[in-house]
Amino acid sequence: MKQRIIDRQFFLKLSTLLAASSLGFAFIAQYIQGVVPCNLCTYERYVYTALLCVGLLSLKYPRKIYFSVVLLIIAIGILLGGYHLGVEWHLWQAPESCRGLSAPHGSFEDFQAAFMKKPVVRCDLPGWMILNISATVWNFLFWLSLGIYGAICSIDRKI
Repeated sequence: MKQRIIDRQFFLKLSTLLAASSLGFAFIAQYIQGVVPCNLCTYERYVYTALLCVGLLSLKYPRKIYFSVVLLIIAIGILLGGYHLGVEWHLWQAPESCRGLSAPHGSFEDFQAAFMKKPVVRCDLPGWMILNISATVWNFLFWLSLGIYGAICSIDRKI
């Protein structure tokens, strides 16, 4: 029997697979290609991880609540991705943690130690381009598409 595409269970399976693929892609980019994520990119990975965990739970224990939780996680992904996109496009200012190192609060040695500890990756500059489009744009489009698909699947009352 064919699986319906507009089905909550299929949506949960697909979103789980996409979350795992996205995280895998991000880690390959970081550890193999050397792309260092900014702080907002790191926060977005937490959202992908949450989606993956809830998705895996929904596969093991199918309950109606998991669909709602996944939609909430996707909404958070849309908001965070949109915020990151606005920072990258300079529509609003980046948070302090995304602007690199500020003036030293202690000695020069403290500043140097902080500088050497973590590379400065700014959130307001495209760090990685895929097909000449920023990864931040791709991330936002991913979440938005998944959100639209989830909204369509929410019409289906079966779990």
